[in-house]
Amino acid sequence: MNVSRSLLCSIVLLTMAGCASSTDVDSNVVVDQAPSSPPPSCYQPIKRVPPTYPATAAEAGIEGRVLLEGTLTRNGRITDVRVVESEPPGVFDEVSVRAFRQWEYPKRRPGDPDCGNPIQMAIPYSLGR
Repeated sequence: MNVSRSLLCSIVLLTMAGCASSTDVDSNVVVDQAPSSPPPSCYQPIKRVPPTYPATAAEAGIEGRVLLEGTLTRNGRITDVRVVESEPPGVFDEVSVRAFRQWEYPKRRPGDPDCGNPIQMAIPYSLGR
């Protein structure tokens, strides 16, 4: 497989602001995410579930990042989610995995191009100071 195509197809960044609800943590806390370039159309989610910023991390002023990897099935679901790396380790892993598993993508029909698997998603967590 062409390495540059594989790399392009495997990096998926979510774009959300204000992902923490006011009942979870301070309303100034956000999961700050922006794509570096538009992802291929088969990686445009039709349902995004934002992760919740853990209250204990927000109260302690902890920011970080989680890189996830998962399999995008032909029916548009994410399976086999795992943490590739996280900083700080273990702080945002569970909420990131839980959210990513709930994402949905368009179902692919026979003949649609295969964008490659696994796919990756980076989620940076910022307190929005």
